[in-house]
Parts: sequence; structure tokens; C-alpha cells
Amino acid sequence: MRHGRIAPPKLSPRERARLRGIDFPIDTSDRPLPEGTPELRTLHQVLDGLAQLALPPTSPGNGGER
Repeated sequence: MRHGRIAPPKLSPRERARLRGIDFPIDTSDRPLPEGTPELRTLHQVLDGLAQLALPPTSPGNGGER
């Protein structure tokens, strides 16, 4: 902090880890998911459902029920 403001870091998380001798996680997107991990489609359905809950309720005269 300088002058009461938060300053952005000068180094990336990867650079800070390297300076400290810490292994930085690698991209594992090409590896199979652990057993029990939901499919991406399931996660999209959950997020869509949460987005619907965040919408204001519709009145019966607007053609839609919630």
C-alpha cells in the first residue's frame, strides 16, 4: 500500500512462485476429470437455473409463470 491505496502487484503469480521456489500449477485441461466431477452440461444447467432465480418475478398477466 502506498498513500492509502492498494497498488497492483508488479509480478505475476507465476513469477512470484518461481522466485520463492514454489511449483506453479500447470494446465491440466487435457487430463481426464476426477471421478464424480459433473459434466459441463450439468454446470451450465445449474448456472442457468441460478440466473433464472435472479430475475424479477413475472406477473401472471405477462404471459409467463415462474
